[in-house]
Amino acid sequence: MADLVSPGLPFLAVGLLLGAALHDAAARTIPNWIPVSLAIIGLILRVQDASAAEGIGTAAVLLIILGALWLRGLIGGGDMKLIPAVALVLPPSGVPALVLSVSIAGGGLALLYLALSVVVRRPRPGPRRGLLARVVKAEAWRMHRRGSLPYAVAIAGGALPNIVKTFSG
Repeated sequence: MADLVSPGLPFLAVGLLLGAALHDAAARTIPNWIPVSLAIIGLILRVQDASAAEGIGTAAVLLIILGALWLRGLIGGGDMKLIPAVALVLPPSGVPALVLSVSIAGGGLALLYLALSVVVRRPRPGPRRGLLARVVKAEAWRMHRRGSLPYAVAIAGGALPNIVKTFSG
């Protein structure tokens, strides 16, 4: 039964990560069910490869470190939960590469937002018709007021190559 379930789990994890990124980009929130679902997928995968104790320990350490950052207001609560959940999806030996990849993607996202805040004009008051026009206006407004970054985009951007590399072989 386990062999029938596990091949689809990495694909499901990728879909959940993309959903978290899109939701964070649109609303600057990550629904709790996404990290919970990723953690469940990760636990199943870790039980299958006999690294559950190591995986849970690694995710717990990440949660404690990120929780301290969240308490200081340095990261969002959804990001604090999403990263350890993604860490469970990967084997414990892959977590350092995950952290590095997410950090690099986050730096790239921050640079992109800084550059765009110079290029994109400040939005004018008034309604915008259509979903895309409203999203563009909201992002322009966030850029000019130096609002929060949709860091789930960076988490997904850093995690996806690691998931593909881990499960493609």
